[in-house]
Amino acid sequence: MVSMGPRVKGLTIRNCLAATEQLRGREACEQAVLRLEPEIADAVRYGGLVAGAWYPLAWQNAVLAALAAETHGGLPFLRQVGRVAVKLGLNSAHRVFVRVLGAHRSLAVSARFFNQHYERGTCEFLERRDGYARALWSGCDGFDANIWATVAGAAEGILESVEAENIRLHVVSGGGDRDGAMEAEARWN
Repeated sequence: MVSMGPRVKGLTIRNCLAATEQLRGREACEQAVLRLEPEIADAVRYGGLVAGAWYPLAWQNAVLAALAAETHGGLPFLRQVGRVAVKLGLNSAHRVFVRVLGAHRSLAVSARFFNQHYERGTCEFLERRDGYARALWSGCDGFDANIWATVAGAAEGILESVEAENIRLHVVSGGGDRDGAMEAEARWN
């Protein structure tokens, strides 16, 4: 059997598009879709992105590159997309659950969330305590700087969902084009 390469859930791509629409409007999303290869653009336009199905990670790379280019927002914008997208992916039951757990304990939920959206790669917390966490995402073949920006934003979004304040997330290592890993630390009040 031939490997299809790294894959991502359709929901992840859909939530990035929905987050962009929320942040910049429907027209920005529609214009970004025009930048995509026909196969990807058709899947987006005609409802072919099934939330629970797996798609080539290259599709997410392409979608994020188109969103960054169309909005002229680059990596900072994609970080915002990740922050909003993860909140769109958390249903109300998840939100209540993570709030009850509190910020540093709810981060374990974010690791499972990551592992459910990406077929390859893992997220583990190297250290967690009140007001601080250090995480390592590894085995993430095919990730580029755009995806890593959304991952960093999603980590911030999880913390915002549990009402953490004054969040400061810093990438310690990795997180660039062709990096299969990223280590980051976050501090919050």
